[in-house]
Amino acid sequence: MFLLLLIISIIAWLSARQYLKSKRLPPGPTSFPLIGNLHQIGYQLWKTGGMVATLNHYRKQYGDVFTLWLGPIPHVNITNYEISHEVFVKNATKYADKHIPPLFDFIRQGNGVFFSNGDKWQELRRFSMLTMRNMGMGRDLMEEKIIAELNTRCSELDAKSVNGTAVETVNVFFDLTVGSIINNMLMGFRFDERNKNRFLTFKHMVDKSMEKFSATYLVLPVWILKTLFSKSFDELISDNFKLLDYVSEDAVKRSRDYIKGTYEIDPDNVEDFVDAFLLKMKQDPKSEVYNEENLKMLVLDLWITGQETTTMTLISAFIRFLNNPDVMDKLRNELMKVTNGASRHLSLKDKNETPYLNATLAEVQRHASILNVNFWRLNKEPTVIGGHPVDSGCLIAAQLSALHTNEKVFEDPEKFEPERFLKNENLIQQVIPFGIGKRSCLGEALAKAELYLVRYADMVRPFGKKSFSVDERKSIVRGHELGAHPKILATQFSCSSSQIYRILKKNRDDNGVVHRQSPGRPRTTSRNMDRNILRACREDPRRTSTDIQLSVTSPNEPVPSRRTIRRRLQVAGLHGRRPVKKPLVSLKNRKARVEWAKQHLSWGPREWANHIWSDESKFNMFGTDGIQWIRRPIGSRYAPQYQCPTVKHGGGSVMVWGCFSDTSMGPLKRIVGTMDRYVYEDILENTMRPWARANLGRSWVFQQDNDPKHTSGHVANWFRRHRVNLLEWPSQSPDLNPIEHMWEELERRLKGVRASNANQKFAQLEAAWKSIPMTVVQTLLESMPRRCKAVINAKGYPTKY
Repeated sequence: MFLLLLIISIIAWLSARQYLKSKRLPPGPTSFPLIGNLHQIGYQLWKTGGMVATLNHYRKQYGDVFTLWLGPIPHVNITNYEISHEVFVKNATKYADKHIPPLFDFIRQGNGVFFSNGDKWQELRRFSMLTMRNMGMGRDLMEEKIIAELNTRCSELDAKSVNGTAVETVNVFFDLTVGSIINNMLMGFRFDERNKNRFLTFKHMVDKSMEKFSATYLVLPVWILKTLFSKSFDELISDNFKLLDYVSEDAVKRSRDYIKGTYEIDPDNVEDFVDAFLLKMKQDPKSEVYNEENLKMLVLDLWITGQETTTMTLISAFIRFLNNPDVMDKLRNELMKVTNGASRHLSLKDKNETPYLNATLAEVQRHASILNVNFWRLNKEPTVIGGHPVDSGCLIAAQLSALHTNEKVFEDPEKFEPERFLKNENLIQQVIPFGIGKRSCLGEALAKAELYLVRYADMVRPFGKKSFSVDERKSIVRGHELGAHPKILATQFSCSSSQIYRILKKNRDDNGVVHRQSPGRPRTTSRNMDRNILRACREDPRRTSTDIQLSVTSPNEPVPSRRTIRRRLQVAGLHGRRPVKKPLVSLKNRKARVEWAKQHLSWGPREWANHIWSDESKFNMFGTDGIQWIRRPIGSRYAPQYQCPTVKHGGGSVMVWGCFSDTSMGPLKRIVGTMDRYVYEDILENTMRPWARANLGRSWVFQQDNDPKHTSGHVANWFRRHRVNLLEWPSQSPDLNPIEHMWEELERRLKGVRASNANQKFAQLEAAWKSIPMTVVQTLLESMPRRCKAVINAKGYPTKY
């Protein structure tokens, strides 16, 4: 009897407590202690057939803001855009923390960016956003990467096509396309035939994990899941840890190799997201944020959120298009017009010219609503939402699926109608598939770009050259004779306008006779072999056709000839060319060059005043050390006027040392014999120093490169004794030294002037040196910011200067 009274008392206390709390919350269905509204939600799910319809049922009954109790915790659901914007954008900081379901907290231990809060979340999100921008997100670089991946995928479809038709599983095509784009950003490589199975295994593991997941796991504590659902709980935990280890395997291996020193990362040329994270780990080895556990979880977060949602949206769009052929026709016509008959790829810069595509993508995302139930945010203090009091301790979410199907905003929401966004341009603001506020999707810009550009590939991009029958070719010619423009014909026949022009040109060349397209000689190399040839060349541009021939040999294909290899490379624009000769620059040199350039980027004439620029150079008396070109007719190679005379002793040369400042040209000193530290000291003591004191006084800075004779201890002692200020100079940096161009100016002034001996040559050089006007010096010094900028942009590698 006492036990019964105790149970009744507890239930009564819980009911009263829940009733009082519900008075400080938006309206909603009557809840019961412990189970809340779970039984009512379950019934509505069975009755209406889905969570979106269930949310809309409660919205119609209780308004745009209503409360559902999932167990003992109240959840406030917002289904109105204006109220969502007020809560999560205008008060973004207040609702930045996300509710972490007990199961995810158990698995993730607060790691990663998707289910974390506080300083760790802020730092990881800031780092992720900055790094992805550096990887190209939101810039032309990102567009180039997406288009390159699309072109590769479409080329693979082209290789599979028979008579212009190729068969491919839709979800595999989209999965691989989106997966490659994301993996290229995260890990620096894409998926192709060699590693495709690795991606498909990962995708299978994700699908398997999601199949076992249910809403129960979002609500119940871990100890209840372990007790009541022990078998399925253990399987789910095991699958999640296997998935985590599998997707982060490459990142973890790279991390450990980096720690051992067997993997190098250039800080000035970070290739991918993982490399950027490893650099942060190295900067602070004891960091609680930048560690291996967070790296693993962050890679998984970016993979799941970036790949799954985008792929599902693309597949949803594909299905909508098949069910609405009129939309497809309108899209194709608009895109063919914008891209001039598919003669070029669509660009993100074309968005203003593609209103129907923009409207269609908005309608696709509105219908897709990938997350039927959005993740909740924490409410830490009493507030008011939509005119209703909201107590502390409850959870809040903008339910995007219900917001996107609100008939007050979207008339006839079940209908697929892109035109609704053209009739009301402000309507597109209420489509927020990537979330709202501070916890919105990290890769929103990347996903939007993928949807926009992939839709173009879906609609109009020709997979290779379209084959036309004789009747079709005759129809094209006849249509043109009747006045149809080639671009109009390209739209009608779903091909590029360049193909139409070729058909019309061939018809004119053949006197009006339309021939059947000749199949031609079979190719000696497959598409895969062509890619291997290009890859071998790009891996090492110095490889000869013989080297490439040996590296691409396959047991399944005949060995391509060297001539075939050269033809394939020429078609790809990889012609043999003479490389420019530049100093060898190591990683250490590059870092020093970039650092120096950054320090002096903002220096102008005032900062470079009283700086002395110096160097040595050799001038030939006869001939040239470089390549000399002549233009001659065929068969006249040995005619006297086309010969380049040489002498056995090499022709002789004169070595000189020179310097200048912003106010005057310095002396030009001839170097006789070998230039060593003693000769250099004599030049400094008896040539440079007297001139500097006479022209610049006692306050000046001397520049020299890091040649061993310049930096020897003997010369260093001379600089210390005379208290000379030296300009710190990065090694291997002739492109930063303006005197290099001064030598070129001196060479130009003596072009065509002959000298019979070394003394006469030096006299000519000295006279020409003194005749150089100060305007040349000023121009060279004004180029210093541009030189610094070029070094920074080249990440320390040699520049054009």
